[in-house]
Amino acid sequence: MEKQQKIEEMYLEETINIAQKQLAQAQKAIAENQSEMIALKQEIRDCTAHSASNLSSADGFENLVALSQSMAPVTNIAAECGQLTQKIKRLELIIDSPYFAISFQEG
Repeated sequence: MEKQQKIEEMYLEETINIAQKQLAQAQKAIAENQSEMIALKQEIRDCTAHSASNLSSADGFENLVALSQSMAPVTNIAAECGQLTQKIKRLELIIDSPYFAISFQEG
């Protein structure tokens, strides 16, 4: 019984270590995504500042379409950040209170 408990304790430690590594990777990825999103937003703002004021002109519709298309990467990154945030929450829960349905009591 003691041997089985040691095996399970090692498995628990390994699981927590893996969760911690994944948490660090997810936190790094979300920070990178946020930096990329800020850069994209700045680029969009710089490129569209002069054309956004001319949306009532004949080329207004084309400018609006171009603006919408340039926002697509920002939208994708925002969605990915949302998924990473959920993953981070799950990993933090696993690390804080791992659950294994194993009883070490005999009987």
